[in-house]
Parts: sequence; structure tokens; C-alpha cells
Amino acid sequence: SVAFIRCLIDAKTLVVDFNATRWNRCIPIKVNVFLWRLVLNKLPTRVNLDTKGIDVDSVLCLICCVNVETVNHVFFSCEMAKDFWALMAIWWELDIPICSNFMEWCSWIDYSHLSSKAKLVLEGVGGSLLWSIWRFRNELIFFDSPSSEGDLMGFYSLSFFSLDFI
Repeated sequence: SVAFIRCLIDAKTLVVDFNATRWNRCIPIKVNVFLWRLVLNKLPTRVNLDTKGIDVDSVLCLICCVNVETVNHVFFSCEMAKDFWALMAIWWELDIPICSNFMEWCSWIDYSHLSSKAKLVLEGVGGSLLWSIWRFRNELIFFDSPSSEGDLMGFYSLSFFSLDFI
């Protein structure tokens, strides 16, 4: 039957993901959607654009100009990203491990010995940091005078303090 053939096609072509989508009420919906796209590797990084056949001048990271710009590089292994994760660890007085992707970060939060509310807030803070890094990266592309890393830290702090944690 047509339904059976459709199920066969879906089973062969659709990605099966056993990770539940994480929505955090502490952060704006647009940041939740951004994080969902990050997990699915659907953000328009230079590598993703190049893979889709879109002509980009270089696939190197705009921030460090050393490594290929993948989702995991921009947010977790780029030197600037590592610096901001380290600052967040100091701010929270936590020994946050170096994570290579968003799901590792979420797993660390899930298995940490923090209260449920602290986990929710920490996940929101991390999401805000990732959103801030993405906005900084986009300013490098679309504006003539990009923000400095200090401006990024200021923006990140303002984003965090404007969140509704209740």
C-alpha cells in the first residue's frame, strides 16, 4: 500500500533522534529555537552553507580564522568561545568541563549535583552565552564595525540579567 511504502521511505530518509528537544522557560523562545537549530546542526555556518552549494569566500571561522567554521567549533572549540565558557565557570564558581557540543553541555548539567532550579538557570545562562556568541559572529559578517570581545561580554551579561527566572 501507499502508506507502507511511505513508512519505508521515511524509515530510510528521516533522521531518528532519541534526544528530546530541550525547551527552557528561562530564556526567550527565539533563543530556544536557536538552540534547537544548533543541536540539529541547522545553523548557517560557513561549512553548512558550503555543503549546500552556497558560495562562501572561505570556510574558516570568522572569529579565529584558524579552524573550519562548524557549529561545534564556533560555540565550543574556538578560543574565544573557550574563554567565555571559562569566564562563566568562574562566575558560577563551578568546575565546568570542556564540552565539544551542546548535548555534552546538557548532559553535564543533567548529571551535576545542582538543584533543579539551578540546573534550569545554568542551562539558560549557557543558552544565553551561545546566543551571544552567534550574534557576535553575525556582527562580524553583517556590520562594518564589529563588537569587541568586551562588548560581547557586556551584551552577554545584560542578556543574562534580563532573563525571567521564575
